[in-house]
Amino acid sequence: MNCNQFDRSLAEWVKGRLLSREAEQMTDHASRCAVCARAEVVERELQDSWTVLSATPRTPDLRVAFAARLSKADAKPRRSASWPRRLAFGGSLSACAAVAITWLVLLRNPGPLTPGPSADLAVDEAHVVRLVSDMQRLPDTTSEFAFDDRYGSAEADSDGPGADRPEIR
Repeated sequence: MNCNQFDRSLAEWVKGRLLSREAEQMTDHASRCAVCARAEVVERELQDSWTVLSATPRTPDLRVAFAARLSKADAKPRRSASWPRRLAFGGSLSACAAVAITWLVLLRNPGPLTPGPSADLAVDEAHVVRLVSDMQRLPDTTSEFAFDDRYGSAEADSDGPGADRPEIR
C-alpha cells in the first residue's frame, strides 16, 4: 500500500468500515510511515470530537409547542369591545380622515394662504410704472424733419435742434 491509497481509505478505516485484509494493510503502512501515522492520529481525534458533538441533547420540536400555544389561544373567549370604545375608535378615525382630506385639498389648491402670481404682478406693475415715470421724452420720429433733428443737416443753423450734436460725415 502507498500513501495515496492510505489517505483515500483513512476515514473508512478509522470508522471500522474496511474489510479485515484492508485494515491489516492500513495498520502495516501506518506502522512503517510516520506521515501516515500522524494522519491516523489526527483522523481519530476528529472522529472522537464528532462523537462528543452527537451526544448533545436535542432541542424539543418547536412546532409542537407553537401549535399547542395556538390552540390554547383559540380556546380563550374573546372579549367584544364595548360601545364607548367603538365610539372612541370611530371618532378618532373620522378625525384623522378629516385632517387628511383637508391637508390634501390645501395641497392641491393653496388659495390665499400663499402669495400667488397676483402678488408678483402687483410688484411688477409698480416697477414698470416707476421706470416709465423716470424715462425722458424721446425725440419725435414721425415728422419729416426727424432725421435732421436727430443727426443734424447741412442747412441746420447752429441754434437748431441738431446744434448740440456732432456732424456725421
